[in-house]
Amino acid sequence: MRITFLGTSAGRPTKRRNCSAIGLEREGERGWYLFDCAEGTQRQILFSHLTSSRLRGIFITHIHGDHTFGLAGLLTSMKMDGRRESLAIAAPKGVREMVESSIDVSIDNLQFSIEWIEIYGGWRGEFGALKIKALPLMHSVESYAFYIEEAPTVHLDGERLRREGLPFGELY
Repeated sequence: MRITFLGTSAGRPTKRRNCSAIGLEREGERGWYLFDCAEGTQRQILFSHLTSSRLRGIFITHIHGDHTFGLAGLLTSMKMDGRRESLAIAAPKGVREMVESSIDVSIDNLQFSIEWIEIYGGWRGEFGALKIKALPLMHSVESYAFYIEEAPTVHLDGERLRREGLPFGELY
């Protein structure tokens, strides 16, 4: 996995750090995933090797603005860039309503569909070769950490290994 830190500041941006946003790519895949989307995230993407056209999914930890206020802007910019492919957004209760009302008030139509996934403690999802689980955190609002498991990229020929004399075990 490759991680790109787009923002690591908490609460508000600083002169050197944007608020929460992390890009995650899987080796050998063209797409990437965004974890949290603070205000200014789309600008941070412009300074990285990532592109919004290859964004495959967004995961939001909680509804606070330093994790969500960049969502509506990013989505409308993706529309202006001509996106037509649907996008999955996994977020706790309330985030969908916040984003949709912001887009509705601005009288905008995204031109692509969003697959909203409401997460909760213990929620699990599969996105390509990634398995993601939401783990509840203690915070002032409903909040989650994401446990990410990557599918193995190596295929072992167990039958051949047994024929070669290696019994099933830790060495597999």
